[in-house]
Amino acid sequence: MISIRLAAFSRTVSPPPKSPGWLIALLALLCSLAMPNIAQARDVLVGIYDNKPKIFLDTNEQAAGIFVDILRNIAEKESWKLKYVPCNWRDCLTQLQAGQIDLMPDMAYSEEREKIFAFHATPALFSWSQAYRHPDVSVVSIIDLKDK
Repeated sequence: MISIRLAAFSRTVSPPPKSPGWLIALLALLCSLAMPNIAQARDVLVGIYDNKPKIFLDTNEQAAGIFVDILRNIAEKESWKLKYVPCNWRDCLTQLQAGQIDLMPDMAYSEEREKIFAFHATPALFSWSQAYRHPDVSVVSIIDLKDK
């Protein structure tokens, strides 16, 4: 005899005599309950603005850039369907805060922003800068800029 318990409801089920099919059906049911549901594609609205080469619309008005490539890879693994929403940076920020878009790539972290938005723990990309030097000053590595 098999006892099946669901939440506060308890019922005893007896298998039909001489029928192994009930065992297969029970195992299939238990396996389907134990396995995660096959993910349905979820629409994810992404704010896109002009900040080449990180994120921008190309000449064909298609999303492009380093963050678009990263998001495409994540979307494939998470079963997301990315929908890009063109906006300028400030409008994207407003739409994100209002819940009109889901993601806004390339937002610099600050303690003030963290009170409003959820940031991931690992930066996907660091911003870069360009340093200029006098021809007589030798700079071979970042360490050479110390105290300058």
